[in-house]
Amino acid sequence: NKNGHGVTGLLPNIKVTVISTMDCPSLIYKFFYGNVLKYALIKGIFKTIGVKKVNWLNFSVVKRSTRLQRKIWLAKVRKAMSQNE
Repeated sequence: NKNGHGVTGLLPNIKVTVISTMDCPSLIYKFFYGNVLKYALIKGIFKTIGVKKVNWLNFSVVKRSTRLQRKIWLAKVRKAMSQNE
C-alpha cells in the first residue's frame, strides 16, 4: 500500500471458485474446527491479494452420497465454472 506496510491486492478482476469435499457434515465440521476454509483460504489469501469474487462450493458426506447427489454436485461445479469464464 501507499505507506509501505501491508499487502496491496493486485488481482481485482480475477474470479476464483474453491471446491472442497469432506466426509463430515458441514455443520459438525464448522462446530469443531470453525470455518477454516473461509477465514484462512478465502479471506486470508484470496481477499488479501485483491480477488473480489470468490465462490465456495462445499460438498459434504461424500462417502455416503448417492449417484444422484454426485450428479447434482457436478452440475453445480459446471455452472460455477461457466460463470467464471
